[in-house]
Amino acid sequence: FGTIGFAKDITEERKQKNDLILALYTTYEQAHEELGSHVEKVYGYTIDFLKYLKLPREMEEDIKTGARLHDIGKIRLKNIKLLRSKQSFFKNGLIKRFSDKNNPIKGHTELGYILLKDLSTFNKEIILNITRYHHERYDGKGYSGLKGEEIPLEARILAITDSCDPIINGRHYKEAITEKNKIIKEFKDNRGTQFDPKLAGLF
Repeated sequence: FGTIGFAKDITEERKQKNDLILALYTTYEQAHEELGSHVEKVYGYTIDFLKYLKLPREMEEDIKTGARLHDIGKIRLKNIKLLRSKQSFFKNGLIKRFSDKNNPIKGHTELGYILLKDLSTFNKEIILNITRYHHERYDGKGYSGLKGEEIPLEARILAITDSCDPIINGRHYKEAITEKNKIIKEFKDNRGTQFDPKLAGLF
């Protein structure tokens, strides 16, 4: 009976976690439809990439959760239009505190970290590292200046899968790349600069 009870507790804990993720995910889409779509794609890319990395199961699960929550700080921006209006953006003191005036969106990593560290369900090192450091670059030219293996492995993984969306689907500033060999070349060309060279070589 003890084993059955423990199994039920684990199942209930997972259900509560998934329900909370779903609620946060809905908030993503309410904030901006494009943001919800981006998170869904990054989650899918992350699941596919993890198949090649052979990481411990618990670590995989936390990375998957981190992928679903990596941009959660953007909901604190309330309106994506604020990204194009620095004046109104900086009226919010909290956001101002963690933002670069030349690139306001940079504040979302620290805001996401602050949000999740106060939620016991997600206050786990791997999830927090992904949220806080997924915009670091291997050469040290990312948001916080961490470089190489100073950047947690899970964040180096997300740096790759997070970049898949704009590379494959394009952005207003970047044309989509649809040919598989050109997508692979994009990652190989950025090994050791934007991406971990070993991980990019596996992608």
